[in-house]
Amino acid sequence: MPAELSAAQSRMAALFVDPNGVYAGLPDVDVWDEARDARLYAGPWPVVAHPPCARWGQLANVSSRLTGSTTA
Repeated sequence: MPAELSAAQSRMAALFVDPNGVYAGLPDVDVWDEARDARLYAGPWPVVAHPPCARWGQLANVSSRLTGSTTA
């Protein structure tokens, strides 16, 4: 396996994460926090994503009605 390929495979992006959290100090992790707006991430790395979980919270139905969202 070429070195470029194995290096590319070991790189990843962590989306919607705390900039001071567990992913922040890891080598080869591109941290996308709220300030970077992870919704804009276009690659090229594989991702680990921790999007906001309000949709699954106790008030998800209220949030859905306010925003008009029908998707999870």
